[in-house]
Amino acid sequence: MTAYISDCGYCHETRFTQWYSKSAPRDRHGRVDLDYLDSQPVAYCSEEHRDAADALRESAEAAGKGSPAQPNEAGLLDADRIEEIRDCQLGDWYSGPWASEYADKDGDDPGYYRVVHLESGTTLATLPDWAGPIALWMADAHEAVPELLAIHAPAAAETADTTPLVVRWDRTVTSSDGPDDDTIVCCLAEDGRPVALLLDDEHREAIGLQLLDPDGDDEPDELTIYRASHDSIVMGLYITAAAAREHCEADMRRDLPSVSLDWIEDEEDGVAELVAAVGEEERPTGFVVTPLTVASAYDEEADE
Repeated sequence: MTAYISDCGYCHETRFTQWYSKSAPRDRHGRVDLDYLDSQPVAYCSEEHRDAADALRESAEAAGKGSPAQPNEAGLLDADRIEEIRDCQLGDWYSGPWASEYADKDGDDPGYYRVVHLESGTTLATLPDWAGPIALWMADAHEAVPELLAIHAPAAAETADTTPLVVRWDRTVTSSDGPDDDTIVCCLAEDGRPVALLLDDEHREAIGLQLLDPDGDDEPDELTIYRASHDSIVMGLYITAAAAREHCEADMRRDLPSVSLDWIEDEEDGVAELVAAVGEEERPTGFVVTPLTVASAYDEEADE
């Protein structure tokens, strides 16, 4: 076997190198082809280093090709797999084109490939001289994969399962503690998973009316609305207390945007007064939300 003094392609130390990749072309006697040797290919100082380098190369090539994910019936990747691929992307990190460049041998330092961010000139990765295809793949995949996702994802979405999730009420409702808190309707899916349905004041009242009168034929005898006012001046009428309070708070914050506000509600008549924290005291602001009962029909007896 022909021996040269050169840098080992694995350990990069200058030694006698007489082993070549197992994939090197050979003549009919099993010897490395002379024309191949004349091209000064990568050589190794031992069989162990040759085998280790071959193993690394084969592993890298396998990783580059990858195991194709199983498509769905429409020939597309499913949404979960697309999301996995999307999560692996770099986003805006060194956005713009990347390139694969070869750096020539410099003195005792062997040549190598590098992946470069073209706009900034930053070297993002360096690879040994036999890994040129991997460097090229890295540069191309940086732009190609997001482009493929942009094309593939909408098509996959069209074939996604649109079967509604069936849940049943678990006979538990957690009521809100404050005006801005949601009511939680506890449910269970068919597979036992817990599901929480969140309802704000408006939707809680809407679903309550639907349950009481599914056909919408029967009008309620009375309806409660809420009046927002400031110093007896009516600002608006709302079907929920939360909406009326929101109006009051918005007007108050126009003059004092950072003030700390709170509501004090009378338990007997439900009238809520907006107060502002001044030092350690709470002072009235003049904003009030008053519940009003509106009848759906005239009651002659009630007028007597």
